[in-house]
Amino acid sequence: MTNDLPQLSLKHIQPIVDRVHNRYSSISKYQIVIIITTFLETVRKLLLLKKKLTINGLFSNMSIIEYRRNNKSTFKVKLSTPAKMKSND
Repeated sequence: MTNDLPQLSLKHIQPIVDRVHNRYSSISKYQIVIIITTFLETVRKLLLLKKKLTINGLFSNMSIIEYRRNNKSTFKVKLSTPAKMKSND
């Protein structure tokens, strides 16, 4: 199931790597790439296994919903943001 998914591209996570490296310069960019890709791969696998995922301070609940129509699946991610992170505009 997860073997069919495309690999994470470094060009898509490069801004995150740069931000983390600027904040924690004692960690090499190579190590940061490993940490971020492992984290994102784990999140992706958990969601595809229909697990509910919670990361305190980032989001309350994250789950993936599969819609089937004409034997074709479409996936959408449902995300709940903690009230303290929502803007009060």
